[in-house]
Amino acid sequence: MNIEVPSTYEEVIAAAEKIKASGMMENPYAGAFKSGWNLGQEFVNMYLGHGGEFFKSGTAQPNVNNAKGIAALETIKKLTELSNPDFLTQDTNAVKEEWESGNVALMHVWNSAAASLLDDEGDQSIKEDTRLAPSPTVGGGSKPATTLWWDGIGIATNTSDANAEASFRALVGAAQSSDLANNNLMLLYRLIKGYEPGDTAGPVVDAANRGTSPYPSFPPYEPYAWSIKHRACGILTRKRVCRKSVGRC
Repeated sequence: MNIEVPSTYEEVIAAAEKIKASGMMENPYAGAFKSGWNLGQEFVNMYLGHGGEFFKSGTAQPNVNNAKGIAALETIKKLTELSNPDFLTQDTNAVKEEWESGNVALMHVWNSAAASLLDDEGDQSIKEDTRLAPSPTVGGGSKPATTLWWDGIGIATNTSDANAEASFRALVGAAQSSDLANNNLMLLYRLIKGYEPGDTAGPVVDAANRGTSPYPSFPPYEPYAWSIKHRACGILTRKRVCRKSVGRC
């Protein structure tokens, strides 16, 4: 159909609409829109992509009841209209199943879960036609509409200082090994010397290089986030996008 790989969500929507209009697929797009945490996380991604700030400057006062919050919801709503009607039941695993069944042409999925799309299991004809692309921008922004997540190291508090230090040194040493990274290209993403990203990690490295925001993990955000994430589905399932507030219509 001569559709270029989309680099913006506007292009994603246009591509999906073209595919749907052709009759090739009724629901060409899939995203992790499951009611609750998943759908809320899509709002987090899209709101940040629109340049939104979750708190008013210098305060812990919520700041999503604005034009960028509405724009984020409207973008998500357009995507859901091109998705399986049961989108509120679909998490990343369900989206992957849709892809591997050949039911969708475009999807947005957790990069850490994408490795299995390129492994040696399942329908290899689907694998051969699968490419992982960088996360799109939205609303004219320059940063991808996504967030970066990082894992850390935890050491028990009831161990001795000597054991804690030895454990920490061993773990950090292992994490800095280019052999570890390059022998697990489908699973690991390392910003360390000697690491060469594979097909799976490429979009993550691209997102980092383009200044993608980390997931907001500071203390005031968490209770606020859960409120957003558990209320977003009520807004999107109405016939209109709520223009009064993100949390309440």
